[in-house]
Amino acid sequence: MKVLVIDDDVANQQSAHALLSEHDLTVVGTSWEAAEMIGKNEYDVVLTDLFMSATPDPKEKVNRRVFGSFGAATSDSGDSAEHPLGFGFALWALTRGVKYVAVVTDTDHHSNAISAQIDWFHDSYGDSEPNRLEFSGGRLAILHACASDEDMIRREVLGKRGITGKDWELALERLLR
Repeated sequence: MKVLVIDDDVANQQSAHALLSEHDLTVVGTSWEAAEMIGKNEYDVVLTDLFMSATPDPKEKVNRRVFGSFGAATSDSGDSAEHPLGFGFALWALTRGVKYVAVVTDTDHHSNAISAQIDWFHDSYGDSEPNRLEFSGGRLAILHACASDEDMIRREVLGKRGITGKDWELALERLLR
């Protein structure tokens, strides 16, 4: 499968490379790269982080189209605050024809309102299957990266292998089920 992973955290990027190596994988770490790759419409699966900074395109091609005046403002202000851009990337990927899309967050749902709302889509402890929403001919899942006891055990095993980022393999498995 052709898989695009969008995450600005280096450990999560390394995890994607380690866990999804059997796929035709592209990993990007900036919001402008994400917009560029989704725009190419070449993927079967898009897995995106929830929170990213609105990094401007150094070539200034996609800022206004993807981020509006906010994106243009980041060029001048250097805004590095993280925003829930993953939702927009996910919906855009679905409207571009990507069949399988997941927003995957490791943000603490006890301290972040948007991350807490993800609990609405499935049991907050990951003990139930997440709801998968059908949208524009594709499937969307919204997932906590490590929620259940089983996930914690997997994370411990991955840690022993030197993988400290998100469990993208499990996220993909939950999306495709």
